[in-house]
Amino acid sequence: MDNNDRAVHTVFSVGAVKPIASIFSRLGNFASRVPTWLLPLARDEGGHLFALSLCEADSGTVWFWDHEYEAGEGDQPTEDNITRAADDQQTFLQSLNPIII
Repeated sequence: MDNNDRAVHTVFSVGAVKPIASIFSRLGNFASRVPTWLLPLARDEGGHLFALSLCEADSGTVWFWDHEYEAGEGDQPTEDNITRAADDQQTFLQSLNPIII
């Protein structure tokens, strides 16, 4: 991510936030679309996700989920459209650069 080609647009949260930023809303929206071992953390401008691994083997790693290549409607989610973005949340956050307009 050194070239900043993936930018965070919305970080999901709890509490009094808009539905687009609510972790609970996002969990419901992506439940059948994203592998169950991923917890959505944030999204980019294009609606792709940054998600946290809940797997014991790589717990805490951050992954990029590309909705352009997700499984078809009604199909089980696959891992064909995810790539590892960072070894942990801190590394992921440190890899982000401000967008200069």
